Amino acid sequence: MTQSQFINTLYAPAIEVQRTHGIPALAIMAQSALETGWGSSVPGNMFFGIKAGGSWTGKKQLLWTHEWINGKYVKVQDWFRAYDTPLDSLRDYAEFIHRNNRYAAALKYPTNPEAYIKEIAKAGYATDPNYSSKINAIIEIIKKKSPK
Repeated sequence: MTQSQFINTLYAPAIEVQRTHGIPALAIMAQSALETGWGSSVPGNMFFGIKAGGSWTGKKQLLWTHEWINGKYVKVQDWFRAYDTPLDSLRDYAEFIHRNNRYAAALKYPTNPEAYIKEIAKAGYATDPNYSSKINAIIEIIKKKSPK
């Protein structure tokens, strides 16, 4: 999937999730672009790397991933959530953010994707210490390529 195809696929669902859940569409698309390599890897319509913890009752899949552990990337296997459609994945992401109090500060920025991402990163969404700068660089790419 090209960057433009990825943006065209997720643009309308991301706008809907922004409208219904108050999470910036640009942030949603940029996080997903990083998590999936611009849609090159979306097993089970998983557009975010949300793990299937013990309380998850939906579909799940066992996948290999890389985690930042003790200062280096380590390849590990873990259970992740799976979905029927891309929109289901985006909605679950938004609900996941709303259910977890540690992301409350991020939800104060429904129209500022950069501030939202900074707060998500501070709250520990990802183990990568450069997560917010990577996402913000992708936001700039999406801004240039998104439908106006």
